[in-house]
Amino acid sequence: MKAQNRFAELQKRVVRIDERLSTLERATAASARNAALEVTQDVILQRICSLEGSCVEASASGTEAKLGTELKERGVKSFSFKAVPENYYKEDLEFRRACLQAASIQHLCKSLIYENPKLPADQESSGTQHLRYYLVIVQYAAKLHGEKVKRFLHKTSGTLGIQYFRPRQAACETSEKLSGYPSGSVTPVGLKTPLPIVLSHEIAKLQPDFFWMGGGEELLKLGLHVSDFIDAYKPFIVDCTY
Repeated sequence: MKAQNRFAELQKRVVRIDERLSTLERATAASARNAALEVTQDVILQRICSLEGSCVEASASGTEAKLGTELKERGVKSFSFKAVPENYYKEDLEFRRACLQAASIQHLCKSLIYENPKLPADQESSGTQHLRYYLVIVQYAAKLHGEKVKRFLHKTSGTLGIQYFRPRQAACETSEKLSGYPSGSVTPVGLKTPLPIVLSHEIAKLQPDFFWMGGGEELLKLGLHVSDFIDAYKPFIVDCTY
């Protein structure tokens, strides 16, 4: 009788173990399917972006030539232009990353013209100090920290009081006049008016260091290595985001 009871208990254990194994197998299969679906989705997104972006590549050739010439003159040998689809800015950062085949959303960056309206007119100069306007490059996934930018500008001024520094993003008309590019397409390459460049320290730390930014047209993006950009344009590398 005892032997029968032990045998029955063993059978129950075997059944429970089998059920657990079946559950694990189903979970593993589901995980594998999800991973495969993610890879497939990424491939599809890249294909869609490639097909839609090809419609505007022809119009970008003039801009590409202009920017490419300056980059080469500054010693940048490795860079890439890529046209993006018209719905690019309506989609999330993951969609945009897939369009550019960027390493991560942290590698997607933008250039903004900032001004310091409090700066007295007689304090402006043609050097790197006391200038009213700056071009700031930050990641789309980050936010510009106004107080950090303010402290940086004050520090670089050397003599002016902190009350003269209250940076803000320049109006679209001002940005276009200074950069030569419409809003949404500003790039530090080929600026109409040379400006000091502030590069977020988070961009300087990117690995891999190939990042993307505006390419001079709304639907054109420029990609290059951060190290090459720093060597060519000598930006101020600043902790300016959060």
